[in-house]
Amino acid sequence: MMNRLNFVIGVIILSTILTAGCFDTGVVGYHSSAIDANFEENNLTLTDVSAQASQYYSVEEISPRAGVAAADVELLDSQFKTNHTVYTIKMLVPADKKMTDDELPEYFTLHVHQKYTYMGWNSRPRSNSTYSQDYVADMIKLSFNISDEGAGKYAEKFGEKVMDTNNRNDGLDDGIVIAYEPMFIPHQPDIRAIVAYLNESGDLNSEPLGNGYYILDFYNSSLPYGSKSAGSLYVHTGYLKISHNAGNAEYAIMIDDMGTLNVKINPGNDSFSLENGEVVLKAMFENIGLDAGLVDEFEFGMDVV
Repeated sequence: MMNRLNFVIGVIILSTILTAGCFDTGVVGYHSSAIDANFEENNLTLTDVSAQASQYYSVEEISPRAGVAAADVELLDSQFKTNHTVYTIKMLVPADKKMTDDELPEYFTLHVHQKYTYMGWNSRPRSNSTYSQDYVADMIKLSFNISDEGAGKYAEKFGEKVMDTNNRNDGLDDGIVIAYEPMFIPHQPDIRAIVAYLNESGDLNSEPLGNGYYILDFYNSSLPYGSKSAGSLYVHTGYLKISHNAGNAEYAIMIDDMGTLNVKINPGNDSFSLENGEVVLKAMFENIGLDAGLVDEFEFGMDVV
């Protein structure tokens, strides 16, 4: 999970499990795994936590970032209580529509922005890769609810980019690969249609990443790959950021409406001890109405330079 969290947040991290102690150089921050605060068992809501925390600390409400709003989609509404956005989509390419003849899965991908989308293809380009233009046109029509003619034009244009990339990879060593470039589409995807498609492809599993980020994977055990994911939605939801300074260190607790929380510590100096930092976190948890014992469930990694 830690590597996936690091990828989403966009921080270059040497990820490791830390023992308590001091680190003399290179450490610029500590980040934790995401855990469950057990809101239901403790009859808590995010509003309760916010009201309690504001008596002691700085509290900031963070809205969902990037992506496209996905309101009134039943499957997503059942997972998230607050507003949420979908910012990346992956849909598994059927074996007979893949570009390469190998044992690795390939994904049709959408990187979603507020008013437009970048469409891509997740596979290893090779000079002899094939391209299923009809399949891509069908996926574009499904994803954007546009006409056959419009979908066909986009599929043809993307095919030209694919063939150009394949030709550029001709003769390159196996260790050197020019990746497929995503293609700009001035449309937002039809999240409802995509969710319905993925829901028929596999069973939903939601994985929290922290800072309001989630991956919704649709697993299918019958897939002939090491990865059993038939597709994924990358979702961001609103959360609270509770901040506190103690000594030279800065502490931040991120917690969302589902009760998923993670923490980040900026040590401020080289003599910082993670063990002492956990003591501060436990006091913070008590002050905001959470079980201090939750701190012992965290796995910590460090951000280094």
